[in-house]
Amino acid sequence: DLTVTSGVGYTVGAPSLASGTITNDDTAVTLAVSPLAVSEDGATNLVYTFTRTGVTTNSLTVNFTISGSAAFPADYSQSGATLYAPPAGTVTFTAGSPTAQITIDPVADAFVEGDETVTFTLDPGTGYNVGTPSSATGTISNDDADVNVAVSPASVTEDGATNLTYTFTRTGFIGAPLVVNFTIGGTADFAE
Repeated sequence: DLTVTSGVGYTVGAPSLASGTITNDDTAVTLAVSPLAVSEDGATNLVYTFTRTGVTTNSLTVNFTISGSAAFPADYSQSGATLYAPPAGTVTFTAGSPTAQITIDPVADAFVEGDETVTFTLDPGTGYNVGTPSSATGTISNDDADVNVAVSPASVTEDGATNLTYTFTRTGFIGAPLVVNFTIGGTADFAE
């Protein structure tokens, strides 16, 4: 607001008050992922949500960097990005929308490996400011296991007090029950 006040050599005329508005044209973009982790073979996907605050009337393309231990497209596929060429990409907000999303769908495999991550980090660009949080990491949890078998001791006497003990050991994912199939061979007969 600007108001003309009394002074020497003039009189205050009407209107004596003028108001101007500075319209906010800033847009800030933030980033989050939900859920934080998904199973490699599960039905749930990682969903990265880009949220803009401020001006949302126009479409807006936002830049991001892709990192993490998961490799595209061997470990996951994506949908929702305007451009997806690791290590860089873009996502576009439609006019009027405060959010844009990218979905990461893990690729099921049978490899015993560690959990893998997919990280998106907002990069500066035209028409927006990078807000906080500016990065989000989702985890693809390994759900594969290897199973091996060992016997101890290696041999016993037929009438001895010691028995052969076969131990099944699994490595990798151990977070759920697992039924393991096996066959029996050799020259010994099973006695009932």
